[in-house]
Formats: sequence, C-alpha cells, structure tokens
Amino acid sequence: MFLHILPVKLILFRMNEKMLLLKELQIDFNVKNARELSTYKGGGDAIVVRPESVEKLCETVGVFKSEKIEFAMLAKGSNTLIPDGFCDTIFIDTRSLDKVEIKKDRTYALSGASVRKVMIEGRRKGLCGLEFLSGAPCSIGGAIKMNASAFLTQTKDYIDEIYILNADIANLGKIKNEKTMSKRQDFIREAKDDFFEETGIGCLVQKGVVCVKKSDEIGWGYRRGADGIILGAKMKLKCCQTGESERAAKEYLEKRRAKQPALPSLGSTFKNGKVPSGKLIEDCRLKGVKAGGAQISEMHANFIVNTGNGSANDYLKLANECKRRVFETFGITLEEEFVTY
Repeated sequence: MFLHILPVKLILFRMNEKMLLLKELQIDFNVKNARELSTYKGGGDAIVVRPESVEKLCETVGVFKSEKIEFAMLAKGSNTLIPDGFCDTIFIDTRSLDKVEIKKDRTYALSGASVRKVMIEGRRKGLCGLEFLSGAPCSIGGAIKMNASAFLTQTKDYIDEIYILNADIANLGKIKNEKTMSKRQDFIREAKDDFFEETGIGCLVQKGVVCVKKSDEIGWGYRRGADGIILGAKMKLKCCQTGESERAAKEYLEKRRAKQPALPSLGSTFKNGKVPSGKLIEDCRLKGVKAGGAQISEMHANFIVNTGNGSANDYLKLANECKRRVFETFGITLEEEFVTY
C-alpha cells in the first residue's frame, strides 16, 4: 500500500534479488510512523528493518552498502527527528538485540539493550554505575555513540571494550593487517563467556566482521563517543551495597524530573558551550514560544517539546529560530544535538 510513495530507488530495491536475501533472513521490513520511532512523537513515516540477531544485522548492513541504500541505526530514538512525509533513509532498529549478561565483574550488553535493563541486571548482581542516566530513554549503543553524560558523569567512565561492525565489510577477505589479526586472536583466546557464543559476536570477530576496541582507543569527548556501528560492549560496573543502586537511581531521576520537561522531546536540542545553550535561548526571551504543536519548553529552554500533534517541521522552525536569535544576540552558533534525515 506504500509503494506509490516510495522513491524509485526503494521500488527497485524491492525488486532486486537482494530483497530476496532479506526475506530469507526473515527480517521484519515495515513502514512505521515517527510516533513509534522517536521520543519527540512527531514526524512522518519511514521503512524500519528489525534484525533478529547480530549476524542478521551485519548481513543487512552488507546488503545496504552493496546496494548503496541510505540507512541509519536506531534504538530508542531519543535524539532522532523523523522528517515529515516519507523518509528516504531506512532505519535499522536494534531494540530486539538487547541481551545482557553479567559474570562476576564482567558486564556484557548488546547495543539495543536499554540502560535501564543493564542497571536492573547489574543491581541483581550487586553492581551499579549507570544510575546517573536514570530516566534517560537511551540504549547502550546510543549512550556509547554520544558518550551520554549527566551530573558530571560520562558513559565512557564505565566502558571497557566495544564491539563495532567492520567499516570495510565489503573487503573482509582482503584484510591482512598483522596487528589487527593479532588483536583478533588475543580476543578469541580470552573470550570464553557464553555471551560471545550466544550472540554470535565471537564468531564474527574471528571472521573479521566485528572489530574489538578498548575504551582507551576511542576518541571520547563531550557528546562524542565511538564511531561506526556499535554492536555491543563490555562494561566495568562497580560493586555496591544492597539498596544503593535503587537510592541513587531515584535521586538522579528526581533531579532530572525537576529540571527537564515531561512532554515528549528529543532531549537537549543543542550542545552546551561555555554558556549553557538553555541560558542563551532563555536570555533571548524564547521560552514558551510555539510553532504549531511544538514549543520551546517553559521549564528548560534547551528542550523543544511536543504539546500535541507537533510535526518535524514545527520542531525545526523552533530550532532554527533559536539558532538565529542566539547568533544575532550573542554571536554564538548553536550546534544541534539531535539528528534528522
């Protein structure tokens, strides 16, 4: 029923023999509305692929790259604005890839696992660490991708190693780098946990499909984490007393609710500089300004909320107005924290 609105390239893609491969992989290939995909709860429609395993995700990416199909990764959609109408970009939704395994001091999670799930599983084993992200609708992959931070704590503080899809997936058979091969063999010898066998990551590392990077190899920064397609991670949570995790999570959640609006949003609209973006926007007297169903939050000016039926264009109008007014008033260019396609 949606074929008449699809771009020509997507119609051809459906006719291509590669589409048969996707059907054989039993991948859910549906059109979803932005209200289901984005925490802003507004925008248009997009094709969403939901791989059932890490291996199928890797194969799907390989197909998209070989066919030159535009795609993007998606989990919780906490910083993703889906454009109005029909989005040309296909989204690969990782939410079903949410396995978490904890053994002693080792915590493993696939990228689609929510931070909350990792927190709860860790709590059962007497571990804590991610409570500072309580109330933030993000996945482990998303948190690593943007080095999610709050209350003077960063995601990178709890990351040991990351499993990333090889960027050169089309040339896997040609990889001869001795250093890469040596690191791969070291990992294979050490990776004895069921997590690697059950998720298939161990085998994919052995084949060179997945790269292993230690935390100190990542160029962490403010709102900057690991590049590439993150498939999972090993984390270094810390031991805690009974009830400590619950108390910390409640405290952080209360602080977040006291500062941030409850209405649907994409979180912070702009990255902070020397002067917080929210203060700059507020000083421009933009708090409460509306465009259609979107509004610059009266609680925190760096949030654009959906007051009801807010479109992606409504959101962008307000974001652009904030950028314009702040630049005209202070000579400062605000940098978006959200992404759109």
